[in-house]
Order: sequence, then structure tokens, then C-alpha cells
Amino acid sequence: MIGAGAVGMLVAAIATLAGAARVCIADINGGRVAFAKAQGWATHTYVSDVTSGVKVSAEGVLDAVCCREGVDVVYECTGMETCVQAGIYAARAGGTLMLIGMGNPVMTLPISAAALREVDILGGFRYANTYALGIELLASGKLKGVEGLVTQRFVGLENVSEAFEMARRKTDEDGGLVVKVEVQLEG
Repeated sequence: MIGAGAVGMLVAAIATLAGAARVCIADINGGRVAFAKAQGWATHTYVSDVTSGVKVSAEGVLDAVCCREGVDVVYECTGMETCVQAGIYAARAGGTLMLIGMGNPVMTLPISAAALREVDILGGFRYANTYALGIELLASGKLKGVEGLVTQRFVGLENVSEAFEMARRKTDEDGGLVVKVEVQLEG
């Protein structure tokens, strides 16, 4: 899993629920990665230190999973060009890269590397045909911890600007993790 935003964490949770033996979640935000691990949605984690100029890399992800030959499926949930590139290299020969993140519509990708290693690149719109299953999973109680994804709540349309500002941050004023910000119309 590349990307530990709300979508990436939910994909990791579903992969774990579906019985994946190893789920690695990688991101630049250590707080989000730690949250996913604490929920039991990841068996392995990787945090890229972007302050040192190092971005999410295939090598880092594979080292975290202890799987130098690559992984069966990489779910790319950021939409960032460098992360999509890393996803191609992190997939094993004959593996799959699933594009979930919605990023720049035009990217420079190592297509020859994907073709040479026979990595299938698939895309899907993350909300298509998912609501019925999502409701069923939530109602069953099998999907644990998802209520924690909403980390901040604002009430009233007059607070929308403040909510958007909060959503841009990694932590709130008290040092709490920011994952998903909710705006309720009224209390």
C-alpha cells in the first residue's frame, strides 16, 4: 500500500480483512503509518523521510516487507508520480499495480520496466460499486477501527474554511493526528 491517507488505510484494512498475509503501508507521514499499524491494518510499515529529500521508494517498501523479489499487488493510493513509479518497481515480476489515487492525469512512468517484468497496471475509480459492500462490512462489525479515521469534526457551514485548513495539516494544534476532517451541517 503506498499512501496512508483515509483511502489507503481503508484499502489496507480491506486487504487485511480479506486475508492478505503481508500488508505493508508506506507514506511520508509517520503518524498515519503508526495509526494504520495500531489498528492492525498493516503487518509492515515504511515511512519515507522527505525532509532528507528521499521519497517513497520501491527499495524502502520492499525492505520493510522483507521481500526483495517484489510483492504480488501494489495498491497506489496517492496519485503522486514518484509513488506510481515506485509501485511499478515494488511489484514482483508478473505482479500487479493497482492505481487508486487520483493524481496528475499525465505522468512520466517507466513503462518499459513494467512491460519487461510483465507488471499489470490496472486502474479503478475508488468509489465505483463500493457502497453496498462497504455498508455490509460496517454493519457486520468485521471492519474494526474505521471510526477513528475521522479525527476532527467541525459544526456549521461557517467553519468550512477552518475545516479545509485543518485537512491540509498533519497534526492539529494539540499535536493530534489529522486523517479525515468532517463538517456537520448542525450539531
